[in-house]
Amino acid sequence: MIKLGLKYYTNLRENTTPTKGDAMKTTPMKYALMMTIGSTSSAFAASGAREDNSGFFVWIFLGFCALIVVAQLMPAVLMMLGFAKAMGKEKVAAPQTVTHK
Repeated sequence: MIKLGLKYYTNLRENTTPTKGDAMKTTPMKYALMMTIGSTSSAFAASGAREDNSGFFVWIFLGFCALIVVAQLMPAVLMMLGFAKAMGKEKVAAPQTVTHK
């Protein structure tokens, strides 16, 4: 429901809904708000295409860095999977006999 100030609360106490004429009063305000928000969206857009002057050796260097990161993450992920697998197993303790010498 559209809140129209005091008139809305008066209608609410009388268990009636606001009339269509009451709702039409807020329509120009909604349009003004939508136009304001819509016009500001272009302010956040990029100014234009950025030229990338990275050479072939820069891309090789970045690929090598990514290879190092992946090589470091693989053992860590495998270790975490091993921990999760070990935590999921139910451990049954077998009774052991103790002998004294």
